[in-house]
Amino acid sequence: QLEFTGVPSPVEHRMRHKDGSWRHVESVAIDLRGDPSVRGILVNARDISDRHHAELLVADQAKILELVARGAPLDQSLDAVVLMLEQWMPGVHGTVAVIDQELHQLRLVSAPSLPTGIVAELQGHPLPALPPSGEFPEFVISPIEADADDAAPTSLLSRGYLTYWAALVRAVEGDRTVLGAVSVYRQDEAPPTDTERRVVELAANVTAIAIARDQTAARLTHQAMHDALTGLPNRDTVLDRLRRIVARPDHDGPGTAVMFLDIDRFKVLNDSVGHEAGDHLLVMLGGRLKDALRPGDLVARFGGDEFVMVCERVGGELDAYALAERILEIVREPFVINRSEVVVTASIGIAMADGRDPESLLRDSDAAMYWAKERGRARVELFDDELRRRVVDRLDIEHDLRQAVERCELAVHYQPIVSLETSRLVGFEALIRWQHPERGLLAPKAFLEVAEETGLARPIGAWVREEACRQAAKWHAEHPEWGRFAMSVNLAAADLRDRQMAASIEETIRSTGIDPTLLGFEISERFVAEDTAAALELLVHLRELGVRLALDDFGTGAGALVHLRELPIELIKIDGSFVAGLGTDPFDDAVVDAVIGLARRLDLFTVAEGVETGAQQQRLLAAGCQFAQGHFYAPALPADEVVAYLERRGGRIALGTRR
Repeated sequence: QLEFTGVPSPVEHRMRHKDGSWRHVESVAIDLRGDPSVRGILVNARDISDRHHAELLVADQAKILELVARGAPLDQSLDAVVLMLEQWMPGVHGTVAVIDQELHQLRLVSAPSLPTGIVAELQGHPLPALPPSGEFPEFVISPIEADADDAAPTSLLSRGYLTYWAALVRAVEGDRTVLGAVSVYRQDEAPPTDTERRVVELAANVTAIAIARDQTAARLTHQAMHDALTGLPNRDTVLDRLRRIVARPDHDGPGTAVMFLDIDRFKVLNDSVGHEAGDHLLVMLGGRLKDALRPGDLVARFGGDEFVMVCERVGGELDAYALAERILEIVREPFVINRSEVVVTASIGIAMADGRDPESLLRDSDAAMYWAKERGRARVELFDDELRRRVVDRLDIEHDLRQAVERCELAVHYQPIVSLETSRLVGFEALIRWQHPERGLLAPKAFLEVAEETGLARPIGAWVREEACRQAAKWHAEHPEWGRFAMSVNLAAADLRDRQMAASIEETIRSTGIDPTLLGFEISERFVAEDTAAALELLVHLRELGVRLALDDFGTGAGALVHLRELPIELIKIDGSFVAGLGTDPFDDAVVDAVIGLARRLDLFTVAEGVETGAQQQRLLAAGCQFAQGHFYAPALPADEVVAYLERRGGRIALGTRR
């Protein structure tokens, strides 16, 4: 029905075409009944079917894209595409397929009217040329052409089907190249209309978005579960595997071994060959570990130089131990980096799955690995009841140590250092003690390693330095009769890594008022060997402040001898383990004589630790050692007892007077 308002307005309506199809028409009626030459109504009409379909397609596309954007599963998104195909192409059926490069069918979505066998017949037909990997292609819609050598498309066309393909994005799924494709087929061989082409192109675009979204999600999931450097699984993947193993009814059956591997002295290696070469070594090691295990076993990188292996059905502890030993042999084989051979060793800890939760298995295998390092490195250790007791004890120490700092249970004791020649006091070594409420007085060996691992070493060390410097300044002011004695403080491994350590010590000197020439710092030979560059940098800065420097525990570490000429030290402290055997053990005699001789040649002083007897004292004096400390002279004492002890002796440490 046309209404005449004076201003012609278009009206949309449907009209049936003579071929039986419905067309969308836009008509404009002009009332010319008053015109003597016309005396009627003039109607201008035009076919707007294409525009109408396009508008509806845009609306449908928006609905489907909204479905895709909401994160609907791929199959649901493709279902919507197929429904659109069947709705807007009456008599023409559609399907969406995900296929690999060889057209092997991976997934077929929503094709209820698809004739049986049609997909199999389409396999083997070439797709349009693909763009370079990573580029988003323009969707070329091309009909399948009959190939005399390919019976499948010929037989398809002979039954009256005409099929169009649209090649979509290329991606990698596992070890296959995966494509997305849209197929539209119809019951006659008439050329496709523009609308049909637009429908297929729209379907192809929506399909591409859905596939690309799922492929991106899969890629992000892979990245989240794998190590970026080596491509190996990461900690999350290991935990997921262990959770599935523990959840199985037979998890207490054939043994599952969790092996924690750490490269020995990797930091030293990294500093010597460079971080890029170190990364290359980690990648090669990851490949070796993967090749060494059976299919189905898991190799993961936890970060740094730590790797974890999950080996199922190993048969028990002995088999797991044998496998770990074989892995160590494989690790020892030379790596070729920058045309040079690099040889490394590793330490492995093993925990057998026995109903423990995944986190406990990782913690226990890690603890066994650290025990392997403590026992000499390049070895395998199995987590057992004894090690479990050590771990529990260590956890208790960690818990109590945090409270000890808050409860002020820590104290500094001072052990006198004497001149072997005159028996006069020449200094003190400040030694931390922990008055544990249940375990009694604990020496540093019982808790300092835990402090290092938990990050408590820095604040504890700073407190000890402050306390020792303040006490030394006080004693110098109140007891001039003691002479110019030095206060010696130990530096921990964490102190070497602290770039602000020199500035912090300078501030301590300023705030306590101690004479820097009467302040000394001791650094363990082991710490020097582990990070020589950091040790050298810090010691140079400290020497510029005027403090005295000593190399502690000499003879127990490795690698410091080669750097001894570079280190700005004045004293070498001979470890008490060598002093203990003087006069009874030829090896200890030889080591002590060699250290004293080396120090003399380098114009360095020597201090012997752990002197217990007069015989040891006489042997050291005869060898040319200048200073000593130990229970033969005095134990480490609280500050108030030091004063009483020295006042009774007028500042002289009498030989052989034990407390």
